[in-house]
Amino acid sequence: QRGPNGRMRAPVWSKRHVARYRKMFRLGGGWFPVQLQDRKPTVQVKISKRVAKREARQELIAENMRKMPALVAKYRAEKREERRLVSAKRRDLLAIPKLYPGQTWDWETASVVEKSTKKSEGKKAQGRQKKGKK
Repeated sequence: QRGPNGRMRAPVWSKRHVARYRKMFRLGGGWFPVQLQDRKPTVQVKISKRVAKREARQELIAENMRKMPALVAKYRAEKREERRLVSAKRRDLLAIPKLYPGQTWDWETASVVEKSTKKSEGKKAQGRQKKGKK
């Protein structure tokens, strides 16, 4: 056992004496009044800081593991909503048709409008004629 200063104290009875007394009582038909297994230390056992930290960490981990199913469900719901928004945005972008040369997007009617090709052809034709004159 340890004393109040933390040092080991000498036992009240040595193990040899305890064994001798136990044998004498058993031979006499009785039982030995002191059982070493039942004796408890009178001084509170000190717990090291490392052991205390480990126990606190284990308790924190256990508490967090109890919260884990709710956290996983919340995370999955957020990701599901995020994927839904991304797919909706992609769907909206894909709804706008691809514009080919000679087409333009009319924002008022939300449709593809063919460009008037007469003006562009006229300008191209004038440019060709100028090159041809030189």
